[in-house]
Amino acid sequence: MNNRIFLVCLAALLVAHPIGTRAGDRPEASIDVFVTFDYPDAITTSPGEIDGNGDVAGSFTDINGLQRGFVRYRNGHFTPSIVPRFGVGSFTGADDVNDARTICGFFSSADDTTFHGYFYSGGWFTQFDIAGATSTFVGGLNDAGEFVGSFSTDSSSSQSYIDLGGAVILFSVPGASFTNATSINEEGEAAGNYRVGTETTNHGFLRDEAGNLTYPIDVPGALGFLGTVVRGVNDRGWVVGGYFDQNSVEHGFLYRGPGKYLFFDYPDSLSTRLSGINNVGLVCGSYVDNVLARRHGFIGRIR
Repeated sequence: MNNRIFLVCLAALLVAHPIGTRAGDRPEASIDVFVTFDYPDAITTSPGEIDGNGDVAGSFTDINGLQRGFVRYRNGHFTPSIVPRFGVGSFTGADDVNDARTICGFFSSADDTTFHGYFYSGGWFTQFDIAGATSTFVGGLNDAGEFVGSFSTDSSSSQSYIDLGGAVILFSVPGASFTNATSINEEGEAAGNYRVGTETTNHGFLRDEAGNLTYPIDVPGALGFLGTVVRGVNDRGWVVGGYFDQNSVEHGFLYRGPGKYLFFDYPDSLSTRLSGINNVGLVCGSYVDNVLARRHGFIGRIR
């Protein structure tokens, strides 16, 4: 749940920004940020993933502290806040949107004790739960309608699931107490995070359509207690996310295979994360400003 509850952001910015890089001797991420944005009247804005159209799904926090979902279309327009028509508590989120503009995400129960997944398409909400789970999250979906997420049956562990062609398969990284699938591409490849035992350090993983796992994905220099948090994957198997340094500051990264990392920090920000990547090189993410320490969204292009 901790990776799902978004914190920190403010007023609307629609201005172009130049490439941002992190100082030091690491390779630089060649990312041009061409728009920053905030959901109207929101205190925080946290993008999730970006589809092939350039639409971005995400979550915002309002002045009352309620978290709600949204989609920002490529033309800059926003949907009304996305709130499933069920008994909803303080937290709802839109985690992903596909090219057909089907949205997936999660919501808390009215007393904020359990969580459920949902899909939203054509004005209709559909709740999704893994049988026997106390909480279920839907983290990502592809254009074929296949999806991934995580679920819990107790407070000390979680597993992941993947829907491929209508068949739901449960899985965990071997030895992991928490496994959280966050994204799926058109090849049926899933990406996500896991933790071992009671540790707080996250590690990334990839799972191919046949069920083969590649792990751990640990960004070099991820020395912070939260480790490496994988958030999105495209059809080339490129992964984006955030990692935490020894001062627990988050930085964005792009992973293109073993030993192939690019790093990105939004200019003059307190922290940066990349959260989504599509097949034409668009990425979305967020940063925390150094004035009010609030989180804002951005979209950029990998060069």
